[in-house]
Amino acid sequence: MFLLFFCQKNSIVAILRLYFMPRRPISQKRALLPDPVYNNTTVHMLVNRVLKSGKKSIAYRIVYTAFKEIGDVTLKNPVEVFETALDNITPRVEVKPRRRAGAIQMVPRVLRAADNAHAKATSLRWILEACQKRSGQPMVAKLKTEILEAYKKTGFAIRKKEELHKLAINNAMYARKPQTVINAVNA
Repeated sequence: MFLLFFCQKNSIVAILRLYFMPRRPISQKRALLPDPVYNNTTVHMLVNRVLKSGKKSIAYRIVYTAFKEIGDVTLKNPVEVFETALDNITPRVEVKPRRRAGAIQMVPRVLRAADNAHAKATSLRWILEACQKRSGQPMVAKLKTEILEAYKKTGFAIRKKEELHKLAINNAMYARKPQTVINAVNA
């Protein structure tokens, strides 16, 4: 490291890169391509979450049939209904358990625009959890019902979001900036 003082700025960067080089290459984030029918990446995320045992054609059929039925019921563009439903159930905060002074505290954190993909993935997971809790119906009907309930601001996913927001408000004192958590939940 003593050589750094005698080198130029560009060579310092090169030496630091060699000195602190990771052992394996850093994996690149792959861009998610839009789905073929609606040309929407969020729909493609839903298809990938519905996917089981690598049977993507069945996942596409489930999602597209549910969207067709949503379009028939609402007489609106099913992708817009789906996007609105996702916006209704997307959480504004997340709560993570942290160990502090021997106790486990639930520490809330505001999800910013940079965490939009994480919040969207959480809302998709909640929709599919609600679908799995329903029984006695095919997956198409369960998915359609859950999306329509989220669109109308009712159902399991909305309750899950409200529970999370209550937990965040109750534990706001553990956050770095408690007022931002409260403002994000009430916004």
